Amino acid sequence: IQPMTPPAFERLVKICLAKDPDERWQTAHDVKLQLREIARDEPRSVTAAAPIITSAPRRASLFPWLAATVLALLAAALFGLYFTARKQLPVLRVSLAPPERTRFNLSGDNSGPAAISPDGHYVVFAASAGNGAQLYLRSLDDLAARPLPGTEGGMFPFWSPDSRSVAFFTPDKLKRVDISGGSAVSICDGSIPRGGSWGPDGTILAALYYNAGIFRVPASGGTPTALTKVDYPTFSSHRWPSALPDGKHFLYLAVNHDAPTGPNTAIFFASLDGKENRRLFSSLSNAIYADGHLLFMREKSLMAQPFDPSAGKFTGEPRTLHENVQYDTAVWRENVSVSNNGLMLYASGEISGSETLTWFDRTGKQIGTLGEAGAFQEVGLSPDNKRLAVTDMNSAAATIWIYDLESKQKTRLTFNSGVSRNPTWSPDGHEVAFTSHQQESLSAQATVGGTPERILLSLPSNTGTIAQPGYAGFGAVTGWSRDGKYLMYQLGLDLWVLPLTGEDRKPFKYTQGREGVFSPDGRWVAYVYIEQGNVPQLFVAPFPWTGAKWQVSQGLGTQPRWRADGRELYYYDLSQINAADVNGAGTTFQVGGTKPLFHVELTGLSLEYSASNDGQRFLAIAPAESSSQSLTLVQNWTSELGAR
Repeated sequence: IQPMTPPAFERLVKICLAKDPDERWQTAHDVKLQLREIARDEPRSVTAAAPIITSAPRRASLFPWLAATVLALLAAALFGLYFTARKQLPVLRVSLAPPERTRFNLSGDNSGPAAISPDGHYVVFAASAGNGAQLYLRSLDDLAARPLPGTEGGMFPFWSPDSRSVAFFTPDKLKRVDISGGSAVSICDGSIPRGGSWGPDGTILAALYYNAGIFRVPASGGTPTALTKVDYPTFSSHRWPSALPDGKHFLYLAVNHDAPTGPNTAIFFASLDGKENRRLFSSLSNAIYADGHLLFMREKSLMAQPFDPSAGKFTGEPRTLHENVQYDTAVWRENVSVSNNGLMLYASGEISGSETLTWFDRTGKQIGTLGEAGAFQEVGLSPDNKRLAVTDMNSAAATIWIYDLESKQKTRLTFNSGVSRNPTWSPDGHEVAFTSHQQESLSAQATVGGTPERILLSLPSNTGTIAQPGYAGFGAVTGWSRDGKYLMYQLGLDLWVLPLTGEDRKPFKYTQGREGVFSPDGRWVAYVYIEQGNVPQLFVAPFPWTGAKWQVSQGLGTQPRWRADGRELYYYDLSQINAADVNGAGTTFQVGGTKPLFHVELTGLSLEYSASNDGQRFLAIAPAESSSQSLTLVQNWTSELGAR
């Protein structure tokens, strides 16, 4: 019809509009490549058609008109291609298996839920081969997945908008890695995170701490700034931020651990400029936006409801999509991810019973289990080895329980509202110290007699709304000295000591580090410190602090535990438990040889094993052999909404 239309462009449009769908271009990417070639050849095409134009002015006047015509035809062709292709695609469900000889790690405090890239080409997820979990990348046109270098221990991955990079969390950092290769680089600090989202302008929104608000930080790295602030006790956490496509707004889940089902646990709609922050609806799970809909959980069903992301308003009624989508009670999250081209990925399978309290001998042979399978965090054997304290994570609010190893009975220790974690035994075994009230307090509780919890130390009231990076309340109670006089705990990136006797009970800083544990004679402290290469390593220093220190692990070393006689020190290297021969009887500390004991799959984020007094048995939080989770990929999920 238009003589000056390049012939190649005419062929492109005819293929777009072919009656048989199989004869059309199959992707918009194919069309883009064709248009690029036409653009290169356009001068030659126009020159060949020039003889039918009788005058230069006439030709010049046609160029704007031609450009407008080409753009209009292109828009119509692409519009038709996109919607016709989406309409023609059938609903297709495919199960994705973990890499060979691995298991998925999709749920829990330290998990890596699967995330599909915005362009729908890739899936990233965490899996474990028995020596610690890491992130894997799978291209959907390939049957195999490959580990992403530098992502060992990676948690809660999320994609860049261009599908070229993956951001993820480690125990103390937010990092990013390019999927084409290269090393993972740090973006900022963070501890016990609760998700992130990479906005279209290169800004990352992240819940860097589980009991703080939402932060923003450049994807290139920098100092995070707070977008929301947790108003305790109305709320106890903001988490799972989700950037909306207008680049100006985001969603997040605000929770109240004290009253999980109350009205304050809800999805909020907020703006990056801080001018808007309002409640949308009550929810026990996060929400994400995709294809004009808000996806969220209602009881055990995944719902989809039409939603205007710029106005933050629903535009239609909710519909049920699936009833077998996994809801992760440990972190208040639906295990769902959606691409920009009609693909949905979700996890299914029970998450309860994914871990067991397992006994091992020094060779790694399993010699028994304790109690039922579930979800757990920290463990600690009592000084007489007759009881075990463990953090139970099988509900929204973590609680501490005591197991009697002889009678096999368990009793609940903590009953305060909120989260109680990091149980640490007193030297006489009569009390257990722990962090309580969303890490706002250090408390102690008698193990018998039903006496009430006593608060040992609380944060100042002006820090009740924690929003500054690098600081999120008491990180953990880590050690209680043998003489009963001192309690060691983490505050930010430092180890502090709380005197429990005498007139002056003012806390004092010990040193920079974490996981500090007193030696049996109280003269030394084993602790974890990141000195070089961002690798946590195990050191021993005198108590009180003198400045001297001795390195125990030659590589990664976390979770220190002493043998009762102080002559052996155990640690975990994200693969296995190791034993170092040590001697602290003299004025200087002696470190002898180190030998690996056995492989065990721990998350490496807290004290997840405990050694018997003689060092012959170890009780650890290990994956349950029967636990399994699966991933389902759904093509053209939106068509299911129209069919119902």
